[in-house]
Amino acid sequence: MFTVAHTLENTICQMYRLMHAYRSDVASLGWQSVSDVFSAVKALPYTRDHDAPECLGHGECVKRPGITLATGGDCDDKVIVAGAALLNLGIPFRVVTTSYQLDGEMQHTYLEVFVEGRWRPFDATYPHNQLFVEAPYTAKQVWE
Repeated sequence: MFTVAHTLENTICQMYRLMHAYRSDVASLGWQSVSDVFSAVKALPYTRDHDAPECLGHGECVKRPGITLATGGDCDDKVIVAGAALLNLGIPFRVVTTSYQLDGEMQHTYLEVFVEGRWRPFDATYPHNQLFVEAPYTAKQVWE
């Protein structure tokens, strides 16, 4: 199942809905820690929405965790997988959107996890990303 999202607010709402509704998609994977989830999600193939067969012609779409586990996904899809897993582990998290452009338009999303008494970045989108390391940005919005 995938959902077409037309606005940033709708995308974030659908991401949270899919995390909660389909957390069972990741329940049996044996991930026991924030580090386990980060490593596994980071290893999933990055697939842009316009390259994904299930999203063709739909623009921005967000997928349930099971689809992303099977086919890969973009930043919002990987956030949904990680969020579902973190829900199962009982680890608090929140969705963040950022911009890397001067205009401040949000183009990227990742999670922040609450560990060691503070919010830490959890961006498992790309293979070169590191746990708790945040890339520079020009604008940031937290969605709780």
